[in-house]
Amino acid sequence: MDEGRYRDSLELFDHILREEPDMAIAIANRAIAKYEVGDAKGALADYDRALKIQPSNREILRDRAVTRESLGDLSGALEDWNRLVQLAPRDSYAFYGRGHCRESLGNEKGAIEDYEEAIRLDPANCFVLTARANYRFDHGDFEGSMQDYGSAIRSNSSLAHAYYNRGCCLAEMKNLDAALADFRKTVEIKSDHSAAWGKLASILAEKGQYKSALVAARKSLDLEPDLHSLVGGEIRWGYKPDIAGRKDLCSRLEQALR
Repeated sequence: MDEGRYRDSLELFDHILREEPDMAIAIANRAIAKYEVGDAKGALADYDRALKIQPSNREILRDRAVTRESLGDLSGALEDWNRLVQLAPRDSYAFYGRGHCRESLGNEKGAIEDYEEAIRLDPANCFVLTARANYRFDHGDFEGSMQDYGSAIRSNSSLAHAYYNRGCCLAEMKNLDAALADFRKTVEIKSDHSAAWGKLASILAEKGQYKSALVAARKSLDLEPDLHSLVGGEIRWGYKPDIAGRKDLCSRLEQALR
């Protein structure tokens, strides 16, 4: 739904709530609309109101937790995630959400415990597998990170960011052929993934495939102004594009091909 439709729905929910001010579902849906049009504080006020009416509503608690995190209230978000875990101790997403929040708060031990429990409850949960893979990469466990990305890919073979990040793991482990295959798969799925084109260029140049490397480097630079591949936090590593480095690579490749 685009922003215009969310704004239209705000008017509808305002009308409904004038008639039935204690309809929790309408209040929560208005909160969603407010959040989508950029009014996170207004959304939070509506979630607070809805939860006074239905304090154990898991969907509303989850959405308030996410909204609190977006506003920087990590302690408040953690309270909501804790409540969700109490209400639904077999809900993988509740543990995933709490793990993510704990990681943001610097509680690494608690975060990995939650990720482990979420995966135990739902071994094919791509969100959690990716989160644990990120954690493992940050702590130098490239083998474990690569395994988690592999599991996420087996669960959903269209995850471009999983191929990209696994490629980064493989590159760190100096397995350039396998990394190259993952970066190629990334751009096959998501052709505007500028960071993957940049990684392709670097590896191809290192392998002496200068013509292909130059094509990839130019593609990466052409895409970079739009930053499409950086939207939504998909890329964990390489998210600060080295424009100067890529331009330098292009120049060196052009010279090598003369």
